[in-house]
Amino acid sequence: MRLHCLAGPGRLKRCGHSFGKPEQAGGTLTGSVAGLSQNEVGAHLPDRPVLSSEQPTRLPDSLFCPGRIACGQGGGGGSEERSAFSYAIPFPGGIRPSASSARPGRARNGGRHRGQPWTRPQYVPALSLPGPNPDWWPTRGAEFNQRRRLADAMPVPGWQDQIVARPDGGSGDANVHAAWRLALAEQAARVYASNEKLAALTVAGSVGTGLADRFSDLELDCYWFDPPGDLDRSGPVQVLGGDLDALCDYDPEEEEWSDDYRLGELEVTVSSFLVSTIDRFVDDVVLRIDTDPVKHMRMAALHRCRPLHGPELISAWRARAVYPGALVVAVVERSLSAGVLAGWGARDALVGRGDDLAVRDLLSRAGFAVFGAVLALNGIYSPHRTVKWQSHLISELDVMPGHFAERLRLLATCGNAQALREAETLLADTVQLVKARTDADISSFCDELSRRRRPVGPPPAKHRPATP
Repeated sequence: MRLHCLAGPGRLKRCGHSFGKPEQAGGTLTGSVAGLSQNEVGAHLPDRPVLSSEQPTRLPDSLFCPGRIACGQGGGGGSEERSAFSYAIPFPGGIRPSASSARPGRARNGGRHRGQPWTRPQYVPALSLPGPNPDWWPTRGAEFNQRRRLADAMPVPGWQDQIVARPDGGSGDANVHAAWRLALAEQAARVYASNEKLAALTVAGSVGTGLADRFSDLELDCYWFDPPGDLDRSGPVQVLGGDLDALCDYDPEEEEWSDDYRLGELEVTVSSFLVSTIDRFVDDVVLRIDTDPVKHMRMAALHRCRPLHGPELISAWRARAVYPGALVVAVVERSLSAGVLAGWGARDALVGRGDDLAVRDLLSRAGFAVFGAVLALNGIYSPHRTVKWQSHLISELDVMPGHFAERLRLLATCGNAQALREAETLLADTVQLVKARTDADISSFCDELSRRRRPVGPPPAKHRPATP
């Protein structure tokens, strides 16, 4: 982790080399955000006071962070990457995946897994602090102890009166579950935003959309100019008085870092991405018609989130992340592929044999196929691998089969035979919508939909072979 130092009013210097634009944006960011030229950084770096010549660059005291203590010179440039002296302390509780261990993907929007437990060493290497003014790292003593139980002991004024509106501008209802979670998110955003490496922070998930209920966790998405270090991610947890559960290594498949911690009883999940990664995701989906579900979930998160820091960047991404017509065709063809209906032709046999689990699997695949195709017909990015907040998603649809919500519900509540009949008609109606509105090739899917295994009984007695 490299120290930042001020190279003049409004500019940053990193390891002796000043830079004039967000390097991770690859030029795309500057072309998308109004007012951000190629030689300006200030549009996305938070306004911070410039250190005067009278101000000391030495940190006043030891700073406490998970697994780290660092003190000494905080304003050195050039090749000086570590403070004059430092201490290392054991990392406090929590789990962290080992960098050398095989770790499954941890996608919050479906199928996320915690990292493997981290074998805690007696000491860990000390790191220098990120930035010239790290006032948001907690110090030892009474001040730190007072912050430890922020979520429990410090009520957020006014949250009871908040009406959480939807990010799309729609009117919202008073939702206490969303309001108090959002108030905590705003406090967290102020802590994270003190780091100049952070380009934007948003509230995602049900809190971001204003739909949260008593089961909802708090999901924060952080977008960074540079790769976040351990202190960038764990430091705010300590300031907020949280209990760190997991600090996961970078996931190369989903291109994110993820953290889990608790503020009192509230579970908080943080996903971190580079600005350059999201720039590429947007271009992959919109320009190169990429149907990767991970990238589509990121597009959905951008459109449905509530920005708390760096709103200009989020708005620029939203403006670019349109749903092109070619993508509609590609997603429909992926949703209505022949493999989705594997075993469909034997549905009558499954019912007759009482194979309830096999029937329910077939009905589930049919429901997901229809829902994915209908979302594409409406130009809506799928926000989750599974269909969460189903009723709310259906309320956003303009193009769909008649009585869509009721018919989907019948797939889950009716007996096997009736549910399969409902599924067959729903699939057929969806096929008609697709043919009327796109030129997608779903011929293989239609062939599979028309298959039905014929029952075969014993031959008539006169054709039976003679018994020896």
